[in-house]
Formats: sequence, structure tokens, C-alpha cells
Amino acid sequence: MASHDQLNGLPETSAPDAVPATAGNVSTLLAWQQDGGASGLPEIRVRYSADGTHLDPDLIVSSPTLGSANADQGLFAGGDLAGDAAIAWIQGTGAQTQLVTAQLFQAPKPFSPNAAFAYSTSATPLLTWSAPSEPWGPLTYTLKLDGDVIGTTQGAGLAATTPVTQGRHVWQVSAANAAGLTSSDRSAVVFVDSLPPRVTPTITGARHVGDLLHISVADTDTPPGLPSSAGSGIVSLQVKWGDGTNAFISHTDNHLYRRRGTYTVTVIAFDRAGNRTVVTKTVKVTPKPKKNGKGKGKKPKHTLRHRGLGL
Repeated sequence: MASHDQLNGLPETSAPDAVPATAGNVSTLLAWQQDGGASGLPEIRVRYSADGTHLDPDLIVSSPTLGSANADQGLFAGGDLAGDAAIAWIQGTGAQTQLVTAQLFQAPKPFSPNAAFAYSTSATPLLTWSAPSEPWGPLTYTLKLDGDVIGTTQGAGLAATTPVTQGRHVWQVSAANAAGLTSSDRSAVVFVDSLPPRVTPTITGARHVGDLLHISVADTDTPPGLPSSAGSGIVSLQVKWGDGTNAFISHTDNHLYRRRGTYTVTVIAFDRAGNRTVVTKTVKVTPKPKKNGKGKGKKPKHTLRHRGLGL
């Protein structure tokens, strides 16, 4: 058995000229003319249901300053896929008769940062987010960084206007539509590392063909004067010996050259943010010195003879 509920909360002295409509996929609304409303004049009221089942309380959308509503001459309602709704009606009499419209806005649809965590090699990071559909005009976004508002935009991204410190920062965006309704996305983290890592290579060993050379690389990605947590950390360390031999190393490596010549040793370091440091050193490799020939069994040029003396 179907149940019936009265939608209008005040009695009517004439037909309400009710008009139903849908908005979005499930939202519904009902607009009607209410006689003897809050102002004593006929007015247009709306009840909206965001879930299609539970109706919100009465909402007066007409203004008594424009005179009496006249739904007999026209009352229309409709909605869009975003769940927003529009109502249009005739109001006033004689030369003051007007076609009046009102919009019922829903808060902006959900949106989110393009990355929950991201590195930035700029001290003025560009923060971006997905833009929800908004058929009634652009949304205005307000960006907060570490809890402080740093700017507003109607685009889907905004860069910090002043440099921020190295390290981790939390940001969040809220969106406001033309009606002033707002919604916020979830917070995200940007890790600012605008400084390249510092590396100091040291090469030891005899610089001769066939002799083993040793390289030791001291490195750090900690910004000067800040704790280590303010740097993203070195993720890659490579040494190029200049003769076609390349190796990814931890901190040390060994190498020998098979030909004489002057070689450029290149050390390349990357941190997690993508900063790159290149340091070069020149190594001159000479032939291995010849060993001294003494002690190899060759006859000496001079000999000393001992003669005994008879008594």
C-alpha cells in the first residue's frame, strides 16, 4: 500500500501549481506556489531531496519586493547532472510583471590533489589538483600551505608566491562556487628540495698503467644549517672513469687503466627530488716505471781478488 505525505506545511486557498523536477542522478525537487506565505503574499517555495527520498524543509525562493508570485502564468523547475537546480516563475502584476529565476546550488563536487605526495625542486612549488565539473561558472580555489592561505585562483593549480623552507610541507585546497558553498579536498604533502647534493671524490693509488686506483666519494644532501630530514636524500651515485667504464657505486670503487693517457673521472649524484650534481677530476696515467736491473745475476764489471801472503 502506498503512503501519502503532505509536502506543504501551510494551508492553501488556491491550487499550488506544483512542479516536480530532477537534478543529478537521484536528486529530486518540488516547487509550488504558497498562498499567504511568510510575507502575506503568494510566494514560490521549494523542497529539495539530495538522495531522492528525504526532502529538505521548505525554502522560499521568491522575494516579496517583486510583488505576488503568479504561478498560474508559469512555474518551471529543472536540474543538471551536478545536482544543481533552477526554478523560474512569473511574478508581479501589470507593467511590473517579470520572469524571475532562482538557482539552488550544491556544494562543489569532490576533487583531490594530483599527487598525495610529491617532490619539488623549486622553492616556490606548483601545487595542482583535479578540477570538478562546475556548469554554473568557474570555482574559486583557496590554497593553504602549512595552515596559512597563500592565494586564490580559478585554475587547477597555484604556485607559492614566496620561497618556502626546505623539507616537508602540508597543503590543502578548498573550492567555492558562485553561491559561496564550499568543499575541501584531502590534504597532501609536498617535499621541497631545491638544493643539489654535495659530493667530494678522492682518488688514491699509483697512476700508472695496470695499477689499481681507488675512489672514495663523500656525499650529503642535507641543506646547510638544517637537519638531515630537510633533504630528500641521495638516491643514485655513479662514477665514469673516462675510458668507457661506468659504475653505480655506494661510496667507493676501484679501477685500473690499461693505456696511458689523461682521463676525466666524472661523479654524478642524484637526490630523490631529482636534483643533479656533477663533479669531475682529471687523472694522468703514465707507463709503469721500469725496475732496476741490479740483483738479476749479471756479472759485475769489476772483481776484487784476494791474494794470500806466504810466511
